[in-house]
Amino acid sequence: MSDRLAVFNAGQIEQIGSPAEVYERPASVFVANFVGTSNVLGDGRAVRPEKLRLERPDYALQPGEEARLGTIADVVYLGPITRYVVRLRDGTALAEIVVEYPIGHKRRRAAGIPLLVEKFRTNLARRFDEKQQRAILDVSLDQNRLETMQVSQYVDLYAA
Repeated sequence: MSDRLAVFNAGQIEQIGSPAEVYERPASVFVANFVGTSNVLGDGRAVRPEKLRLERPDYALQPGEEARLGTIADVVYLGPITRYVVRLRDGTALAEIVVEYPIGHKRRRAAGIPLLVEKFRTNLARRFDEKQQRAILDVSLDQNRLETMQVSQYVDLYAA
């Protein structure tokens, strides 16, 4: 692997730099699209899909961040990845915003909890008889009981 590379377009150099520079800060739309899918903002800047995120309109920007208002035009679900097509107020269409939140992330909690519970049940069934599974599940799925139970009592459910 080289430490510098050049991207050519019709025999002309578009950009020379380290792989990270070319990937993270493409000098042109051509370079951005050459190294993969990129979104081109209204001002001509290319931005990688994974560098964008969706936030509520009242989100408080952090230093170094900038925001654009837009509307979600399309959603594609691809397992742990969700791809959004967003139309900005200035008319620019962002072809792809990749949101990659694992199944247990707070932003995917509603969709994730049933899947995690099912996975928990499946793994308990591999190790414990039905009575022990039920005892573990009853406590694990009851937040009040779980919060008030001593840790040693909970661990004992697995050792019984």
